[in-house]
Amino acid sequence: MNNQTNKSNHKVALSLGGNIGDIIQTFEKALNELSKYSNLVSCSSDYLSKPWGYNSLNDFTNRCVVVDTSMAPPELLFRILEIEKSAGRYRYGEKRYENRTLDIDILLY
Repeated sequence: MNNQTNKSNHKVALSLGGNIGDIIQTFEKALNELSKYSNLVSCSSDYLSKPWGYNSLNDFTNRCVVVDTSMAPPELLFRILEIEKSAGRYRYGEKRYENRTLDIDILLY
């Protein structure tokens, strides 16, 4: 839980996605990490989507969450990139669309 009650909190919508590995377990670990810096407000059901921008045999599993956080946008992005990396997400050079264990996008801050 977020213990920073002195700072102003912001509602943030995040999208989680992945199409390789144990995606549900990866999502749960990511949410557990996020809970160290924010409070979970709401969470969607999981849904499947086709890869976009490249060909893959693996559909993506997606989930949207809303969190309440006192982190400023740069700190939130830093934490998200750390969580992705700890889940095995590596960004390879120029390749923009590829299979991944975890992708977390900030939809709304």
